Amino acid sequence: MSGHKFDPNMIDTLNDHSRLTRMKPDELWDAFGLSAPHVLIDIGAGTGIFARHFASKLSGTVYACDSAPEMIAWMEEHIVAETRKRIVPTRSEESVIPLKNGIADLVYLIAVYHELHSPAALLAEAKRLLKKGGVIAVVDWKPGSTQHGPPAGERVSPEDVIDAFLRAGFSDVTQHDILESHYVITAKK
Repeated sequence: MSGHKFDPNMIDTLNDHSRLTRMKPDELWDAFGLSAPHVLIDIGAGTGIFARHFASKLSGTVYACDSAPEMIAWMEEHIVAETRKRIVPTRSEESVIPLKNGIADLVYLIAVYHELHSPAALLAEAKRLLKKGGVIAVVDWKPGSTQHGPPAGERVSPEDVIDAFLRAGFSDVTQHDILESHYVITAKK
């Protein structure tokens, strides 16, 4: 892993709505395969663009976790009132999420996995947070070069993510080929 973190000074790129066109959150939601979820945990939420989208699909809570204080401050200032009841900006460390065991129906990372210093530690933390049968999802950049995203040398192959899921004890590992520049991998606790 490169462990190269996103620069908070580039916050505007996180709010670029063309990301939603490229990353198709409705198709991601379908790939997650959830049935009436109540708690989602967005690790590396940034400005919460995906947390806001997914919050509209459930009556529960999305914990939008990020280690950068600038991202938490941005979310606290900009999340609109009607969504505020369902999105909780949560300051975290990379592999330490300050939430209770077994609360989440879904833990997801979107364009974050390639930044991790210790993927195994994060996957252990995700497993702790998930309910039995809960889903973990990693959406990250496909290998090679694309118009957007990190340099090719910082990307992680989907095979490496699948292997990490299996080593962490997840089951039903599935790769979904639904996005042009990103792979989507889900697994269950």
